[in-house]
Amino acid sequence: MIYTNKKIELPNIANILDEVFNNDVWGINNLDITKKRFPLVNIIEGEKNFQVSMAAPGLTKPDFNIELNDEVLTISVHKELNNETSKPKYTIHEFTYNNFSRSFNLPENIDTENISAKYEKGLLIVMLPKLEVVEENKVKTIKIG
Repeated sequence: MIYTNKKIELPNIANILDEVFNNDVWGINNLDITKKRFPLVNIIEGEKNFQVSMAAPGLTKPDFNIELNDEVLTISVHKELNNETSKPKYTIHEFTYNNFSRSFNLPENIDTENISAKYEKGLLIVMLPKLEVVEENKVKTIKIG
């Protein structure tokens, strides 16, 4: 048996996991999300709708722009900073929500004509009603000719 000092490079498990779990049905990057400067969301599936809740404190209703393009829901904010005030010298700067855009690929069963949103106490809530599923009678009688 011959022994060598040759190093064998194994695949980086973090990169493999990142590739496997990077995106879900909604098109959200789950692993890299804390490195970005945009509000985080919770998406809850109910019997009749989905609820997208976005924590966005310090904003007002007019700051938000919510658009639906085909089956992609985009929530964005573009807020001008007041140049009259001096910029603070941050010791730690972990959040700022002045400008961001988040997009979500909607499932096919969303009633896009009845999407609604509200903003209260720093929480933007977008309601995505599901289309009603009409179940067809699966039993078919075939007449004998």
